[in-house]
Amino acid sequence: MSLPHSGTSSVSTNLVGSPRNCVDPLNPPPQTCGKIERFQQTLKRYLDKRRPARSVPELQRQVDRFGVAYNEERPHRARGLVTPKAAFDALDKARPGDPVAETHFQVRTDKVDSCGKVTLRHDSKLFHIAIGLRWKGTQIRLYVADLDVRIMTFDGKLLRQLTLDTMRTYQPSGLPRYRVREGSDVPR
Repeated sequence: MSLPHSGTSSVSTNLVGSPRNCVDPLNPPPQTCGKIERFQQTLKRYLDKRRPARSVPELQRQVDRFGVAYNEERPHRARGLVTPKAAFDALDKARPGDPVAETHFQVRTDKVDSCGKVTLRHDSKLFHIAIGLRWKGTQIRLYVADLDVRIMTFDGKLLRQLTLDTMRTYQPSGLPRYRVREGSDVPR
């Protein structure tokens, strides 16, 4: 069975005269919050007991008076007959913590030099960081957070992670300076 090509289907034809509503999934009906609805119902009952306001400023004064009565004068049964304001004031409040030392962050793109080192300036002082001869000419990124340095290739390989020793301008790799042959007894 094929659908007619006129642009209407049997479902849409049946719904046109039907009391059913189609809900558009891109524009759903608004959701409500029960607490807000109860609050609004209480506000309406309060205003119904008052003389109708003749102007917007008078209505605003009635609503402000309701807010004071609702939060500061009316005892709340679920809170042991304590007013909502008194219950709120009794809670511990968040306060600013201890000052945190500021960390200086830096991201730098560089290239490993012909000697397998890269330079980094910290506090106006130039440091030479050894990475290794096999990485010479490699494009790298230095991620610096104060004295903590991470050196990575562009594809994410971590080449070196260190804490700068500010007493030395040259930061050695910590590896032995001689080359260890394959199969040697010397530990790496």
